[in-house]
Amino acid sequence: MLHCVAAGYPAPTINWYICPGPEQRCSDSPNISPVDVKTRYNDSPFPSFGKIVVESTIDASIFKNNGTIT
Repeated sequence: MLHCVAAGYPAPTINWYICPGPEQRCSDSPNISPVDVKTRYNDSPFPSFGKIVVESTIDASIFKNNGTIT
């Protein structure tokens, strides 16, 4: 399993891609659907302006070939 955590405001968006080979960027590749996505709102006196934490997980065992996951 690969796990990514991002925090900020507004809520971050986590996109997963697989690139064939050792690429730095590959946004032209199709998105990989996460297995699990969780969103949590940190306590703040002003909830609409608080930090939002997003966690996304993908199952790396689905990949049959080597590549770069971004």
